[in-house]
Amino acid sequence: MKDESKDLQRLIEKFHKGECSPEEELMLTIWVNRLNEHSSAHKDVDKPAIKEKMLEAITSAAGAPANRKINNFTLPLKRWTTIAAAVLIACLSILLSYNSNQKADTNIVYITHYAGEGKMLHLSLPDSSLIYLSAGSSIRFPKQFARLSREVHLNGEAFFKVTRHTDKPFIVHAGPVSTRVLGTQFKVNSFLSLQSINIEVEEGKVQVSNDTKVLSSLTNHQTLLYDRKTGEFATGVNKTIHLEDFAKGHIIFKNASFEELALRVKNQYGYNLIFQDSALKANRFTADFYITQPINIFLSKFCSVYGKSFTIKGKEIFIR
Repeated sequence: MKDESKDLQRLIEKFHKGECSPEEELMLTIWVNRLNEHSSAHKDVDKPAIKEKMLEAITSAAGAPANRKINNFTLPLKRWTTIAAAVLIACLSILLSYNSNQKADTNIVYITHYAGEGKMLHLSLPDSSLIYLSAGSSIRFPKQFARLSREVHLNGEAFFKVTRHTDKPFIVHAGPVSTRVLGTQFKVNSFLSLQSINIEVEEGKVQVSNDTKVLSSLTNHQTLLYDRKTGEFATGVNKTIHLEDFAKGHIIFKNASFEELALRVKNQYGYNLIFQDSALKANRFTADFYITQPINIFLSKFCSVYGKSFTIKGKEIFIR
């Protein structure tokens, strides 16, 4: 790549002097086309690091500070020739390097973990970040993270304690929502069978986005609830987020739908929850349980709060 950059700069200088042969003009055109191809091939990829490097190359070549916006100004033709050469070489180098990294990524080995019925998995990632994966949840991540980011894919619920790396963001993909952090403690609840995705931050700061835009930035004890169907979201506050409790298997859920309540009972105990009063399904529920707690104790406490009773038949629980 170093020799190619020298050849490219030499051709640009000859072109501005009018000394290029037809063959050299063709070679220069091919190089420019390669730059365009590599640029357009990754339109759907977020490349903030690449953009930053390009900006640094441009400002460095122009003699302006990298952190200052460049206004319109006039330079001699020779100076602009040097800038054009430097920028084209830098952009081509960066994009070709990015393309090479993308090809290497296709050989990444991924690991998938699943927390079975009544289980909570404690996982340590390659960067020493910790994950507490609740029952019925799965998570997928590379054996070794990429150079520019740390990305995991979650289906279900997990609490993350992320090791801080300012130059390597940690991204949790959960359905249509992605949560981006540098180092913090937060929880994501994103079971595919539920309509809502819930993000809760214990400490630090996270940025939440969907497929099209950034939704919000959250800090200590702030939450975001996202509706899969409508794309609408709401932010709030939850002072009861504590990693230590969750890690010990103390599961707390607030204002939960019947679907979430039934899913948690299924994931934790393996029973199907049935409300004999269909109107009760429209209610919202707040409850908690420990993963070591027997089903009878949880149901007794739950029914006492809501003035109901229960019966267990086989693998079905009837609330009346």
